[in-house]
Amino acid sequence: MALTRLAASAAAFALALLSAVAGFGGGDLLLPVFTALFGLRTAIPVLTLAQRSPATPAAPPSTAASWIGG
Repeated sequence: MALTRLAASAAAFALALLSAVAGFGGGDLLLPVFTALFGLRTAIPVLTLAQRSPATPAAPPSTAASWIGG
C-alpha cells in the first residue's frame, strides 16, 4: 500500500510539472496511471479529489477581482 501511494505521488508530481510546462491538463494523463494503480472504480474519485485539493482552489479569492469594480 505504501509503495502504491509513493508511485501515485511521484506520477502526480511528474505530470504536474509536465502540465505546468506544456500547458495542458495533467489530469488527462494521470487517469491511466491511477487506473493502473487503483482500478477504474477507485481511480475516478481519487483523481477528482487530487484535482480539487486545497492547492488548486475551485474559485479565486474575492480580492482577485476587486480592481474590476472600482
